[in-house]
Amino acid sequence: MFQVVTATDLLQNLAVAVPSDLALLQFSEAHDMASILQVGNRWRAQIRKRGQSIAKTFRTKGAAEQWAREREVEIDNGSGVACEPSTTLKVLIAAYREARANSGRPVAPKSNEHYVLNRLDDALGKTIAARLSTQDIVRFARARM
Repeated sequence: MFQVVTATDLLQNLAVAVPSDLALLQFSEAHDMASILQVGNRWRAQIRKRGQSIAKTFRTKGAAEQWAREREVEIDNGSGVACEPSTTLKVLIAAYREARANSGRPVAPKSNEHYVLNRLDDALGKTIAARLSTQDIVRFARARM
């Protein structure tokens, strides 16, 4: 089973409380689904399909739905978010930085995101991504306090 999320999403999930007025729209295929969640005035698309998980936040519900459909097609076609079972968090962080650079919005060298990615890499970079546990994340978060 693979689970791939960006480091930023991972840390945001630790710090963000789920609002009580959370709206949920699901596209369901047995246990595989894409969920579109309204969080404040933004929309978060999360896909869980074939043991893979990926999420992204958007300004509009339509953009979130479109992105979710596209990612589901990629997963169905065998491309997209999966990684090798031996892939470390260090490799995923590097891939994230590269994807950001290729998108025209690189991680700024003095940004908080840059700092957090470096801290994640230092603390958990050698961890096999598929074996990353909740306890690993909790230890990381507590060490930062």
